[in-house]
Amino acid sequence: MRRLLVRCKPVVTVAVPCALALVSTLTAACGPDSDKAPDNAKASTPKLPAEDARPAPPADAAPAVGKPIDELPGFLALVTASRLYGAERDALADKVPMVAPDCDGGDTEVIDALAADVAADLPGDEQVGASLAHGVFALAGGKVIARSSGAIADCGGSQTEPIGAWAGQVVPDPELEIVYVEQSGGRNAGAETLHVFKRKGEAFVEVFAGTVEEYEGDEVTPRKIELRSDGALVGDGKVWTWTPDKFAFVAGAAAPK
Repeated sequence: MRRLLVRCKPVVTVAVPCALALVSTLTAACGPDSDKAPDNAKASTPKLPAEDARPAPPADAAPAVGKPIDELPGFLALVTASRLYGAERDALADKVPMVAPDCDGGDTEVIDALAADVAADLPGDEQVGASLAHGVFALAGGKVIARSSGAIADCGGSQTEPIGAWAGQVVPDPELEIVYVEQSGGRNAGAETLHVFKRKGEAFVEVFAGTVEEYEGDEVTPRKIELRSDGALVGDGKVWTWTPDKFAFVAGAAAPK
């Protein structure tokens, strides 16, 4: 969503000497409070919008309400990743060996980084990164505590690029999951795929992957996947439910039409 930048015109306050005040309203200003600035002097300082004026929550406080994302209706993103480029990206990438060197170039170089509680057995939030070249990984105290294995996407296409990464509750347990969306393919055809990663010991396991959009030439076909209130994932006439012993979302009965 774009934010509109509102520019406030400066307000000029003209001081009038008390000795020249000829009307009762100005005479009153010469009383005991005459050394106070006029009320309209406050207007010279632009007021911030109410949402920006609120104090920031403590760093370790989880937001009470998440942000919906278009790629997965029903999912609320408690943390949205910041996109790292250049030196910041390299500083984080140096701590994590690549799992897909073919994805380390051009638009695929970017790392989406966020702080999220993906390890309930450790205090506070972990530093999490998601990258087509490095996979999904988490650091605590500057050390890698968990990471995914293998390439997330085929980076051979000219239109392959990361779309975004978010942390939020997909599986109903104390830890957050990482939702990562990427586009892979070329100019003529390709798809956007939604991945859900969950930490299991020292690994980030891909517990779900599904296509949310396909394109061929100028024709785009949405493939909606939704997170239901009961924790199931629904899309393309299928229902996937979290199955702990499989540590994955498993396709079951067809979704009701």
